[in-house]
Amino acid sequence: MTSLWENTDLKATGVPSEAELALLEPLADDLPEGVLTGEPVMPPKSGDRQLDRRNMRKAAALLDEAGWKTGSDGMRRNDKGQTLKVGFLYHNQSIERYTTPFVQNLRTLGVDAVAERVDPSEVTTRTRSHDFDVIETTLGGAYVFAGGMEQHYGSEDADDVFNPMGLRNPAVDALLKTGQKATTLEETNIVISALDRVMRALRFWIPQWYKPDHLVAYYDYYEHPEELPPLAIGVTDFWWANSEKLEELKQKGALR
Repeated sequence: MTSLWENTDLKATGVPSEAELALLEPLADDLPEGVLTGEPVMPPKSGDRQLDRRNMRKAAALLDEAGWKTGSDGMRRNDKGQTLKVGFLYHNQSIERYTTPFVQNLRTLGVDAVAERVDPSEVTTRTRSHDFDVIETTLGGAYVFAGGMEQHYGSEDADDVFNPMGLRNPAVDALLKTGQKATTLEETNIVISALDRVMRALRFWIPQWYKPDHLVAYYDYYEHPEELPPLAIGVTDFWWANSEKLEELKQKGALR
């Protein structure tokens, strides 16, 4: 599973360290299974084809085990005869290229999955009222603990628009408060790693795609330091213009 702090040393790796366990063990009653002893949750890797049969077989076995049996019509139902339904709520047509294959695979498994495209105002209204199964959104993490973190992941703001999954977890709340009290960078990094481990285990999001690059087009008379800040192109305040290159481009007719 993609970490909220991807491409940094802050994401959880391996089994919890002693420092992480010191934070996590007192919260054991509110932690998902395996957090204290296992490696961070990662999604299964698929092949190049849309329909990964190995993963489909694993998913089918899990659904069978959970009591969702396939009927004569190919749809999965529980012992009450209810179908297993899930709806993907969205308004931007561009997301269909990765939502549609997901829906198709779910229906192959016997899940009554639908993609529901509505206007932006309805998406906003239903998101704010948590009236949806699955939506597309972006979840991010900072390098420090600030008020925004509690808005996104804290129980107090579980009904807020910034916490779309309605996350309420005492362990997450406790780690957020611990992070705010950290006095050194080392302490902060340990709390972030522990928090990342817990939230990945809660499985409230499904990573869709990830692109680590920023693509920027600019005339080559602009220059910038060789090393830019991580995960960013840098603030253009410290870029500069090379007057000799600018004049050369003008002579070539590239610029007026």
